[in-house]
Amino acid sequence: MSLFFKSRKDYFLLLQELENSGRKRLKPVFGADCWFLIRIRLGFFFHHHFNGKINLEEIKPCIPYRKIGYRQVFSETKKALKSWLKIQKIKKDYQNIYADKTLYVKNKSNEVLINGQPYDPYNNPFYENQDDGVEIYPADIQNSSLKNLYFQLNQFHHSVFRIGALFGFNINKINYNNQIIINELQKKIGISLGNIESHLDRFVIDDFINHKIAKDILKITSPKAVHAPCFYCQYTKFYIRAANNLGIQTIEYQHSLMANTHFAYGKWNIDDKNKNHFPNKFKIWSQADKELIERNFYSSDYQPEIEIVGNLYLQKKIKEIDYQENPSNNKVLICLQGQWIPEFLENYIKNDTQKVWYLRLHPRYPEDKEKAIELQQNQSNIMIDEACERDLFDLINEIPILMTSFSGTALEALEFKRKVIIFGDEGYISYENYILSKEMFYIDDYQSTVRTLKA
Repeated sequence: MSLFFKSRKDYFLLLQELENSGRKRLKPVFGADCWFLIRIRLGFFFHHHFNGKINLEEIKPCIPYRKIGYRQVFSETKKALKSWLKIQKIKKDYQNIYADKTLYVKNKSNEVLINGQPYDPYNNPFYENQDDGVEIYPADIQNSSLKNLYFQLNQFHHSVFRIGALFGFNINKINYNNQIIINELQKKIGISLGNIESHLDRFVIDDFINHKIAKDILKITSPKAVHAPCFYCQYTKFYIRAANNLGIQTIEYQHSLMANTHFAYGKWNIDDKNKNHFPNKFKIWSQADKELIERNFYSSDYQPEIEIVGNLYLQKKIKEIDYQENPSNNKVLICLQGQWIPEFLENYIKNDTQKVWYLRLHPRYPEDKEKAIELQQNQSNIMIDEACERDLFDLINEIPILMTSFSGTALEALEFKRKVIIFGDEGYISYENYILSKEMFYIDDYQSTVRTLKA
């Protein structure tokens, strides 16, 4: 349970307060606005704290960026020059190799297996039947066809940064900015968070270096567009900004629920100073998502193109599987998100002998696994392994009821025409329009659970 936040709305409002009190005092680093990076990094920290994955007061300091002394300037300059000369020599092998192609920025954690082969639900549907797409895995780029170019660019930009940092270039601004935000944060929540500052320092440094590497890769390979499922992801954000800086089209494809309380999709104040952090086109699932982008992102300086394309992987699965229009069984699928179910729902399950309960853990936030196993120990009608190992859409196709709080699986189940039951305050905030329009059901106590499951 979170020590500071009762809901996602609490920490989103805190981020807004920090922006109002601190952003105007921040200095540009490498000519760019830093608030985007600070908000995203703090957003992840707050999110993990809210889910019980970390404790903000117990975060260990980040490994500091390696510095050099004045005696090492010559050797570091020599390294940089050596890398620069190698880049000039090898870049002809990569010149314009992605011309007229879209570069799809991918993360292996998003992939599923189809016929034993990895498949990215957020990228592959756009190019699997065409020849205008190329893939890049930033987290594994050292093992790709770009590895030689990447190695030299990585060496060059790190050496240049170390030399500049020795003389205070940019590093002093980064430290100054993060101290402002941490001081404001400590005033608002009343505890010491010195170790978070080290993470912010490293996060900003790594991002700006990776941005320079990505910019050179894009400049040399010349793709026509950069496509990604998450504009704020650790391995995506610097490709989005680099492409924008070069005038290359940038596209985000929706990967899950977009909510007003999400730290990346809630209200932004976008202007000329920070607009290059954002894609210039969103491909989204529904009209409601389009309205959220317009409400939370649009400004006089930033009006991205929005295209409603639907959930393409979901549409593909519905076509390929033996779709069950009205599965008649007593199964219920609960999709968890690192937060355990409400006590009233747990009590209902303990008293139930009629239904089979499938508890599916979130792949990145399995913190509630122990409680799920504990609940399973005394009941034979609870399935955990099968719920986690089977394909999500196969489960939704087979099971008539899905329950969750604010998971995007609620939208996917709705596409299957399944009964969707939402619980928790976060769930209500996220799906209020669907609940009020009676497209989804909402439970908040034992009695409403009984009524809704009987309905």
